[in-house]
Amino acid sequence: LLLTPGMPVTYTPALDEDGKICASKVCAEVDLAPLCSLGSCMGPSGRCMKPLAVELKDHGGQTVVGSFTGVLTGHKGMGGAEFLALQLPRFLESCLHGREQRGEKGASAALSAAFRQAQHAFLHYAERLSANSAQLWLAAETTACTALVFGPDVDGQAQL
Repeated sequence: LLLTPGMPVTYTPALDEDGKICASKVCAEVDLAPLCSLGSCMGPSGRCMKPLAVELKDHGGQTVVGSFTGVLTGHKGMGGAEFLALQLPRFLESCLHGREQRGEKGASAALSAAFRQAQHAFLHYAERLSANSAQLWLAAETTACTALVFGPDVDGQAQL
């Protein structure tokens, strides 16, 4: 993804080191859900995650704005897809908050931690269900295609 002329963006006015007015916290207003769903057949058991705006720290400690979204499909029921579509963004936001590791590695570690937390919560929820419901819940076989995009970097490119 490139920031191109005419692309809708939001920004915060700021001053650079020379005292000149500049834009900071520039965020491209792009819906990433179509990018995640390319090649995906959602069917009746699929769920799109509502895009979540996130703040990350780059390697220099500067705050960059990103977006997290995804498409989830339940192969044998929609329970797992629905659960993850609702919970995964919340877990990612929690994992990103206060993270010391920065940049791409920090974002990747936070995303992995969010998936682990979601898996733990999913299994914990299943423990509270009746035996038959838990069996159906755990057999749902959910697949997730997610994207965490942030940037732009120094070349104007979004980082995926």
